[in-house]
Amino acid sequence: MDLHRERGGPAEGAPTSARGAGALCGVLATVALLACASAAGAQGTVQQARLQADLTGASGEATVRVEYLLGGVAPGDSVPVSLLDFGLAIPFDLRVGEGAESLSLSRLRGAARGGHARVEGTPDGQGRLVVTYRVPVPTDSSGVVVSHLPVLRADLPFEQARPGLWVAEVRVPPAWRVMEAFPTGLVPSGTAGALVGDLQVVPTVVTLRARPDGAWRPGLLLLLNLLAVGVVVFVTVAGWRHLTSGAA
Repeated sequence: MDLHRERGGPAEGAPTSARGAGALCGVLATVALLACASAAGAQGTVQQARLQADLTGASGEATVRVEYLLGGVAPGDSVPVSLLDFGLAIPFDLRVGEGAESLSLSRLRGAARGGHARVEGTPDGQGRLVVTYRVPVPTDSSGVVVSHLPVLRADLPFEQARPGLWVAEVRVPPAWRVMEAFPTGLVPSGTAGALVGDLQVVPTVVTLRARPDGAWRPGLLLLLNLLAVGVVVFVTVAGWRHLTSGAA
């Protein structure tokens, strides 16, 4: 009988051990499924993007705000974000959301930096990502302000590339004369010092060249165009003279 009990003891304990192992596997599987579901939930789309940049504040820097409306992403999820550094125009003091939570980006490759930012919700439950930051705005030796404003991007596919997917508003002091703007779709809005524009995609940078004194001076592109026109006129006149002299 004792031998039977000794043999039966482990046999009776085996199902308990098996049930414990099965329960553990079930818990691990549940955790894995939840993790996969959370990761899948964060793989949404960009439905709308908006940039607001203000160069009218403290001298030597711009304040930038980017906002993304996201589909397929729940409030509380994190989404990948990235931006490029352009020379001395390295964004700093990055903040996420209404709570102004600090955002740190790690170096990826070259001039690229990336990280993850937490998504908030709109009143109707849609995912929204808002990030603010500041960018240095240097002035070159000729007195021209050269502003490269890196655009922080939500690294998600666009729901649909369409006009107005990305909307921008840039404000400069009214006394400034903007000589060049990129994207080229940025145009004066009618309000002094305000430029607006839209694109079908999100650009990596917004660039402005302006004179704070409001003076107009020809840019390099204009000079090159004038030079090209002059060459064409010279060749045309020389050819005409050659033909008329031969005919005489």
